[in-house]
Amino acid sequence: MKTVSSLAFVSAAALLLAACGEQATQTAPEATGETEAETADAAAPSIENAWVRTPAPGRDVTAGYVTLTATGGDDQLVSVSSPDATRVEIHTMEMDDDVMRMRQIEALELPAGQPVSLEPGGDHLMIFGYTAPDGEIELTLNFASGAEAVITAPVADAAPGEGAPELSDDAIEDREFSTEDLPDIEEPGR
Repeated sequence: MKTVSSLAFVSAAALLLAACGEQATQTAPEATGETEAETADAAAPSIENAWVRTPAPGRDVTAGYVTLTATGGDDQLVSVSSPDATRVEIHTMEMDDDVMRMRQIEALELPAGQPVSLEPGGDHLMIFGYTAPDGEIELTLNFASGAEAVITAPVADAAPGEGAPELSDDAIEDREFSTEDLPDIEEPGR
């Protein structure tokens, strides 16, 4: 009898631990790049304005952007993956002796209640081996808190609602273009 009750206790404990260890998945409304924060163990950060830049013709590398706000305590974005890419890295941009350098970071700090934007020219997601069809990509964001969020982000030439800037022929003719004042951008491995 003692063995049976011990076995029942161990089984119940194992089921309880397994249930506590499950991570809830968030699914974003289609093509908005937003999620609702609902997890069993940890509150996932608020996720807004997710989008991925359309890759250049013939290229399978692109960048993704999103705004994250930790809703509980401080958190970190620690990894991102996608069934539509071979790998996704978290990148930062920084100046180094007048040269803009891009480098991978292990985690992106998310101070509680403060929006952190991954945006063009700054921190971003670097997406390698892009294969997403139909103008959207699924991304799974993993946080240090244990929360996980699965979102669907639109793939576009510009952020949704912003559109690409338009220049008339007159504006192009009247404008002098110079690259002297622009920093050099150096990719890793070059």
